This record gives sequence, C-alpha cells and structure tokens, in this order.
Amino acid sequence: MLPYSRLFIGAALSVMVAACTASETAPPEKSEQDIASAAPASATPVCADAAQTERIRKEVKDYPGDPLAIVARDLQLSEFTTASGIFPEMQVGALINAEQFQTLWKSIDGWGADTMVRVILSPSSEHAFIVQGKVPVIKPDAEEGYLDAYADGTKGLQSHIQMNKIAAVYATDIPTDDPAYRTRGINFMDHDGNSVVGVYASVKKYDPDPKAVEGFERTRALVEALPRACQ
Repeated sequence: MLPYSRLFIGAALSVMVAACTASETAPPEKSEQDIASAAPASATPVCADAAQTERIRKEVKDYPGDPLAIVARDLQLSEFTTASGIFPEMQVGALINAEQFQTLWKSIDGWGADTMVRVILSPSSEHAFIVQGKVPVIKPDAEEGYLDAYADGTKGLQSHIQMNKIAAVYATDIPTDDPAYRTRGINFMDHDGNSVVGVYASVKKYDPDPKAVEGFERTRALVEALPRACQ
C-alpha cells in the first residue's frame, strides 16, 4: 500500500494561494533573532479541549505519520485545534503576527531554493493537496501586505499570501510506524484555525531531502522561542 493511501496527491501541480480581501501595509522586515520579541497578533483559533485532545491523540496513534491536515480533516476539526491536541513532544505552536510570519518564512527560505519539500494545502480544513517541489522562496516585489513565495523560479508553486490573515504557526514532528521516518512540517493557520499552507520537510515514508530536515529543525527552534499558543 502506498504511504499516501489516505492523502490526495497533487503531483506536478501549480497552485496559487491567494486572499482576495483588502490588504494592509507590510511591516518592516525583522531579523530572525528579533522574532521572539515581536508582539503576537490578536487571534481567535481555539485550543483543543480534553475530549478533543483524547480523540486527536487516538487518531495520531491509529494513523502514525499522517500530516496535520489529514488528521484534522478526518476528525472534522481545524488544523490549529488538532495541532494543539497532539502529544506535546510532537508539536510546538504560537500565535503570530505579520512580522513574525515573514521572519519564519525567511527561515524556510534558508532551507535552500533547490531543496525538495512537500507543500500541503487544505482549504477549509476539508481537503488535502500535496505538491512536491522546491522550496517556495520569498519574492522581493510583492504588493504591500502580501508575501509572495515562488518555487523553482516561476516553474513551481506560486503563492500570494495576505499576511494579516495569518494568525498562528505550528511545527509538527510526528513519528510513523517506522522509526527511520517522520512527518515534519511548518504549518501556518488563519484566525479561524484553518490551514493556509504547510511546508513539509518530510512526509511519512518518502525519503526526505537532508537539507529540508536540517532546515526544519532551525525553523522549529524559532517557533519554540515564541510564547506557546496553548498550554
């Protein structure tokens, strides 16, 4: 059975992540060392309660290594709620603002423009698209209030993200049933807790790019330096 038996795979897909509401002025750029000192944006995602946490952890045990979007879809919960209920050693999350989002994506840029990753999109926490390709890196000429990130120049995934709609981030590191493989992703959510985009260094039992795994650990450390979203 293929490792993606519960996933919908979008291979060789060109996807644009776009927001169509009004934009706001983009904040000044911040260095990675400043991220922890920036004030978090106001947000409304809901942390998992005790009953939801029990369901989430059972799902993670029953389907080891499934990406966050798949676990959330099957439980009919938002990605934020789902991530907050995963075993604490498998996740770390924070509420973030536009400046912090930019800094975290710059860290993802640092994984390397030619590094292979999988990008997971799950509109309304109800669907799942997985796009394999190079790291989407920030374009310098985005409209005010937006972050544009393109993979492989203009040949790969192209994203156009309205930064004031990003409310949270979770770094998830979920084991599979084989100790040699893990599912590692940086997941960005909106104010409702739904996923906007997830950049994955590894997914289930596909051999990852070592540079992606190394980069994931650096970005995860930035997330861990922020105040926790849920206790």
